[in-house]
Amino acid sequence: MITLTKRKKPNVLVKNETNWTNELMDYLNASKKVPESLKGKYRHTEIKTELLKETNNKCAYCESKISHIDYGDIEHILPKSIVPDKTFLWENLTIGCTICNQNKTNYYNPNFPLLNPYTDKPEEKLLFAGPMVVAAVGSQSASITIKKLDLNRPALFEKRHDFLNKIEPLIRQYELTNDATLRQLLLDDLIASTKPEHEYSLMLKQFLAQLAITA
Repeated sequence: MITLTKRKKPNVLVKNETNWTNELMDYLNASKKVPESLKGKYRHTEIKTELLKETNNKCAYCESKISHIDYGDIEHILPKSIVPDKTFLWENLTIGCTICNQNKTNYYNPNFPLLNPYTDKPEEKLLFAGPMVVAAVGSQSASITIKKLDLNRPALFEKRHDFLNKIEPLIRQYELTNDATLRQLLLDDLIASTKPEHEYSLMLKQFLAQLAITA
């Protein structure tokens, strides 16, 4: 998980967010069944397109590339079943992979919240030891996030492990070469792999820092 920044609210929400929210709350307050056509309006193509750009086409939680694993789910940071008035709120929407989304379900505890990738600076609270992610000392929200989303689940752990194995020869070549030009080129490639658009960028950034490999 890395810090994400909200893009400009898509026009479909600028035009409809308030009306959709009012309509939804009217149904709920009257204890009436909400039409499926209304409940799913947050899945509008324009909304999902902007969210994918915002998350670099990655799951906002595990940093797996959405296109590599599934189509991605529009995720409510605060669950819409608990906080329905935020169902169409732009600041409450992001993209998650199906597994993280299902693991998170409708978890909601204001006293013990999950990390919010937009506001909680996850880089300071999630620490990687190789492919294993652990919570920084004192960060209860990070600990809960790791456990609830199962961020060390075997398939994800294996993907991160394979990623490090693939990049390790580049690291070894960088460490062993005496050619200054080649060394700089290798360093540039390594640093480029830590940019937000790449999978598991936080893991690699921390891994390189542990090896004292920095730009």
